[in-house]
Amino acid sequence: MSRPVPLMFVSSPPVYEKVSVVGEESTSIFSEEVELVAEEETPSSFQEVDASILKKVEKLRSSIGQRVYQGLTFVLATEEIKGNVGKVIDQTITIETDGNKEKEVTVDLNQIKDILWRGQTLPEN
Repeated sequence: MSRPVPLMFVSSPPVYEKVSVVGEESTSIFSEEVELVAEEETPSSFQEVDASILKKVEKLRSSIGQRVYQGLTFVLATEEIKGNVGKVIDQTITIETDGNKEKEVTVDLNQIKDILWRGQTLPEN
C-alpha cells in the first residue's frame, strides 16, 4: 500500500526558534502580577444586572421601543415608578414621569426588579 503523493512538496531545512529569557524588567506589561493587580482594581460595588432586565432595557433603548412601549411601570425594591423611558446611559435609566421631561427620575439598573407594560411583565423578545 502506498501513500498518496503530495501535490506540492518544498524541500527545506527544518525551522527552529530559539527563545531566550535574559531577565524580566519589573515594569513588564505582560507579567502576571500586573494582570492580577488589574483584576483587583475592579470596583467591588459593581453588581450584575439581571439578564432579563437588560434585554427589556435594550428593547426600550431604541426610538421605536420608546414610542411603542409607553405607560410603563418600573418595579423597584421599595416603590413603583410610572412613566416613560427617557435615556439609558451605561447602568442607569432616566424615567420621565407624567409624560414630560421636566419630571425625570434616574434609577440604577440594579434596583429594577421588573418592568410592567399594561399591567403585565414586558416581554423580553
